[in-house]
Amino acid sequence: MIEVMNTEMSDLGQIFELFEHSINYQEKKGVPVWRNYDKNALIKDIQERNQYKVVINSKPAIVFSVRYSDKVIWRSLDHGNSIYLHRIVVNPDFKGQKLFGTILDWAIDHSKQILQSLITTRVLDLSLLRITQHRTMKNCRFIIEA
Repeated sequence: MIEVMNTEMSDLGQIFELFEHSINYQEKKGVPVWRNYDKNALIKDIQERNQYKVVINSKPAIVFSVRYSDKVIWRSLDHGNSIYLHRIVVNPDFKGQKLFGTILDWAIDHSKQILQSLITTRVLDLSLLRITQHRTMKNCRFIIEA
């Protein structure tokens, strides 16, 4: 069973481990997108209910944060009617299972409930590009950056 739910403060240790693993993985692959991460920002995301986890059979598979405005990153593309997916980390036990689609499906449903508009996501990992190319979703826009 796959569920998407808010993270809790009790998840924090595991969330930090996932970020550490992601940083090590990026460095190993020669694509150090993150050199470090802001633990306080993650705590704030949890407290503000802006961080979610994809849970498969009671085990966290992915953790991600959402924003509804981010002018620093999106500048003129930010019109205040989008969901921005940030800080996506995958549990190494679930890598390669194409679970990003689960987040996209959740974001579409969430946007219908909250925003009733379009979804914008910044994809830094080109392996995710294959997933987004095969998805056709009404009222969705993907900005792919390498």
